Amino acid sequence: MNRMQLFCLPYAGGSAAVYKKWSDCLESWIELVPIELSGRGNRFNLPFYSTIKEAVDDVQQQIVSCLKPNTPYAIWGHSMGALLSYEAAHSLSQSGVRQPDHLFVSGSSAPNHRKKEKNLHNLDDEEFMRELKELQGTPADFFENKELVELFLPIIRNDFKISEQYIYEAPSAKLRTNISVLYGNEEKFINKIHAWSEHTEKECRYHEFQGGHFFIFDHIPKVTDLINGSLSQYKFIGIR
Repeated sequence: MNRMQLFCLPYAGGSAAVYKKWSDCLESWIELVPIELSGRGNRFNLPFYSTIKEAVDDVQQQIVSCLKPNTPYAIWGHSMGALLSYEAAHSLSQSGVRQPDHLFVSGSSAPNHRKKEKNLHNLDDEEFMRELKELQGTPADFFENKELVELFLPIIRNDFKISEQYIYEAPSAKLRTNISVLYGNEEKFINKIHAWSEHTEKECRYHEFQGGHFFIFDHIPKVTDLINGSLSQYKFIGIR
């Protein structure tokens, strides 16, 4: 039986630590590999990314350094992490690295439908935090702690900036990996969610959850069960 590596990318402002709770819920044959982005967690002293491409290049390097021979792997990303996962899968392929066997994209419209009504990263701190509160993914006590705000708001703002400045460029070929799309039924973009099917030659499945943008926090057992089930198909097969 093969082991499976699962590389997990966080959302804007998030760190590798957000996936710690998953360890006890995933099957023993799934190796959880959280990716830490620059400027946070144990990479706090590193500079922020100036573009999505910089972030993708960094993510690719981290994945390549951790990939094990003859071991299938998957990439998970939520929100900004979904965009990074998609772009990283293409970047890995273009550099001669085998594509992931499975891609989980959560809380995000397809990359060719990411147009924003407004650029939140340009708002002043008060307005920016008001928008963050509406997303309901940040604990309420964060906004009441001045030191935390001063420490983490620049990280979140920069992540929003590079995401909002992202420009989709159609690749020369579609991905050759199975895709699972997860989304909350209160998301604003669900009328365009099925556009993800346009980005792979293989299977694309959709999974709706009750909730808004950060539904994953409310449904950890269901989300990890879905991951376990989706990856079980790779347990007894060889590497493509």
